[in-house]
Amino acid sequence: MGSTGKHIRALTDWGLLKNQVEHLSALLRVSGVLIGLFAVVLAGVFILSTHNNSLIPFKNPGYVAKPGDGAGSGVSIEDVNNRIVQLRETLPMVAAEENDTEADENDTEADENSGETNQPVSIVDVLNSADSSRSIAALGGFSLSKNGLLELQIAVDVIESQGYDVGFIMVDITTGKCISYNVDEVFYSASAIKGPYVASLAAYLPSYVEMWQFEMEYAVRYSSNDDYDWLREVFGTEPLYRWCSYVDVQTNRIEEFYPFLTTRELAKLWFQNYQYFTGDDPNSALIQSFFDSSFNSVIYECLGSSYSVNSKAGWINDDEDWLYAANDAGIVWANGRPYLVVIMSDYPEDVWVLESLVWAIDGVHNEMF
Repeated sequence: MGSTGKHIRALTDWGLLKNQVEHLSALLRVSGVLIGLFAVVLAGVFILSTHNNSLIPFKNPGYVAKPGDGAGSGVSIEDVNNRIVQLRETLPMVAAEENDTEADENDTEADENSGETNQPVSIVDVLNSADSSRSIAALGGFSLSKNGLLELQIAVDVIESQGYDVGFIMVDITTGKCISYNVDEVFYSASAIKGPYVASLAAYLPSYVEMWQFEMEYAVRYSSNDDYDWLREVFGTEPLYRWCSYVDVQTNRIEEFYPFLTTRELAKLWFQNYQYFTGDDPNSALIQSFFDSSFNSVIYECLGSSYSVNSKAGWINDDEDWLYAANDAGIVWANGRPYLVVIMSDYPEDVWVLESLVWAIDGVHNEMF
């Protein structure tokens, strides 16, 4: 082949090579776009899967996902992202506006949201006065019968004979009559803290209840860790700080998502729940209904067939972090004589170890009248 032919062939080969390189570059650009879109889709699926209760079952073994469960159902990725951004932007403004208002307006709003004006403050005084010793004690003009004291002691021994600690308190909200045992030992609250947090959040930001009611309900009724953690991440600790301030509980106790508390402190927070339930907040009836038949509550399982019960249990058995708890707390609406009851222990996970104590406490309450 002559030099001219070789030159022509070289140019032709170069043209083909150039076309192939350009074609390959175009394919790479398209692939990059497709990979990017795929990554966005995966990220969206991850967001919805971690938030949507119908996609990710709760850690709690009694939960069964149902169609339509969770606030993520029927919403787009964009809706979820916009919702998070909007809330994170507005929450500091809400706090600032409330802090800048006049003191009397703040007091009025707090009273309206919490229902403080409807119940005597003396119940907090009773809780403050409860005996802190490891002796079963009565307060408020009430004396335990021999049989009542025996039943309580046997129930306590069921737990302590196995090497664990327990504390309890029960107070009749109408009269202030009270029994208590070991109320100042510190226990891990586990999921029992979800009850006061959800009620405090609804009182603090009532306008957000409709938007977040599914998460609130699932955190309480099914003890969903995912939904509770989500609420704490978005709304922070300020609602619970306010709950503490109303009933004289140290705020440094509740900074962790799952704090350590005394039985006395959890009882005070639950009394604030009671005031909210019986107050005039328009959302209180809805929030209270979340505490009906809550999962794994031995108080409800024992007494729910006889009375209305609003309760929230907490339990854990974590050898790695040395966290152990079997707790239950709530309000028992006993035939027009509601009483507050809190039982905390470091027994590993099995709340049914508290059953005999629940029955003994209810029996003592019946003796009060």
